[in-house]
Amino acid sequence: MEFSAPESSATASSGPTFEFDVGDGNSSSSLSSAPDVEELDAIDYQDEVLKAQHSSSPKSKCPLCKKSVSRLFLEEFSSTGFLNLRQQAKFCKAHNMHSAREMWKKRGYPSLEWQELQARLPTYGDDLVGVLNGTRTSFYRNVLDEQVKSGKRTAKQLMMVGADDREGSKMGYYGTKGQRILMDYLMERFASRIRRLAGTDRLVSASGVAGFVQGVLVPELAVMLVKDDMRVDDEQARVILKESTDIGNLLNEEEDEVIKDEVEEDG
Repeated sequence: MEFSAPESSATASSGPTFEFDVGDGNSSSSLSSAPDVEELDAIDYQDEVLKAQHSSSPKSKCPLCKKSVSRLFLEEFSSTGFLNLRQQAKFCKAHNMHSAREMWKKRGYPSLEWQELQARLPTYGDDLVGVLNGTRTSFYRNVLDEQVKSGKRTAKQLMMVGADDREGSKMGYYGTKGQRILMDYLMERFASRIRRLAGTDRLVSASGVAGFVQGVLVPELAVMLVKDDMRVDDEQARVILKESTDIGNLLNEEEDEVIKDEVEEDG
């Protein structure tokens, strides 16, 4: 399959014509020097000269997601003009991660230090206890409660639906890695207290300890973090969580998910 013609025809002949394997990825013409995503991550895309080169280079389209990409970036990824299916997937992820980093910087999201994040979490303990005791209004508890009352799904079913279908699943720029850190902290800190509430709290009883933590406490804690990160109110923090979820899932993926992807690619 031929790579799409560059949008600027003036320099169309300056680079190789790209071809893409649509078979099983075992072609003898496969690229041996294509960098792994980790190697691409090490490239300093913030360098102003490189950004200028990319912005002025002719455009082509990614063979998988069909987004417009810099032809120069593609040529840096492959000098032979051929990408098999596995390499196409790596290229697609690489250019989307590059775009995500640019958007992260443009929107002013904070630099995340994971050890520092873990140290911050206990400072929100009193607010979280308020959510559990009902002395602090909880947006996500109200959402989950209304969904359960509607009778369309049980609380446990709601915990199993896809990310786009559940309000409290948006972790924003913290990604699935941040979600796991928050989940682990909250389960260790509050699991016993939540179990005691199950006898008197209908929603806790319906959702279970892990379900309540995942559906209510995790997103509430994420909102608290974003409020402090970005100096915004609750509503603005929830908007940021929604808007930055795709970016977070790309750049802050849970480590075991990254390992799984790498194993599948190697297989």
